[in-house]
Amino acid sequence: MNSMPKNLRQKSVAMTVGALAMAGGLMGLSNGVAGATGGHCAGQQVFNVPDGGVELYDVQGYDIKIYDLGMTLSAGTYNVEAFGWDGFIGRSEAVHEKSERWMAEFLDANDNEVGETGVTTDLADGVESADSRDQFTNVVLSAPATRVRLVLIKDFKSLNLVHVGCLGLNRLPDPTTTTTAAATTTTAAATTTTTTSAVVADTTASTVASTTTAAPAVRVNTLPVTGASTDVQVVMGATAIVLGASLILRARRLA
Repeated sequence: MNSMPKNLRQKSVAMTVGALAMAGGLMGLSNGVAGATGGHCAGQQVFNVPDGGVELYDVQGYDIKIYDLGMTLSAGTYNVEAFGWDGFIGRSEAVHEKSERWMAEFLDANDNEVGETGVTTDLADGVESADSRDQFTNVVLSAPATRVRLVLIKDFKSLNLVHVGCLGLNRLPDPTTTTTAAATTTTAAATTTTTTSAVVADTTASTVASTTTAAPAVRVNTLPVTGASTDVQVVMGATAIVLGASLILRARRLA
């Protein structure tokens, strides 16, 4: 038989449920902020970092990551889209992370570098979450690439962390060559009669027109940018916090 008074049992249950509801609400709000920065890359060939992205930060062994592309990028010239982000509750007040930049280096089967994107733009400071979608044009691969090395760009002044999500690549057409036919001229020979008048010869010139083949235009496929919808998470989190608070107040009145 439970000897605990009824009011005490009700107070204990209300306090427990209220605390769990408030904790769940905070988790919902936290996930809402973190999930607001999701995105995808567009391109003829797309590399998505495994597990939804990777964190690069200022600790040896974690500032560089190498991945198999899962495909072969042929030698040539590319336009490359690069997506990165960062977000957490309290980021807007953070005094570190002043250089959240990175770059991608493309490697052959022997891990020799055959091309690179250049450095991404720095993520915005003073906000809870930020992302960057950089476009690099005319990235040249000197040989086929099968791996990629993601590198954090350090400023050696602050502790930095950035998430890398994906790369989208569009190969540009190889340049074409044109030839022009040389112009030719044909002249008829002059003839004369027994008179003193000379017959003027007809002259006919023919020219072969030059032709030029224009390089075919490549249409870059552009997909809509999509990210995680967090409106539902935020509303549910806020509702849970209000519910938890009301249960806790009720428990106090039962005391």
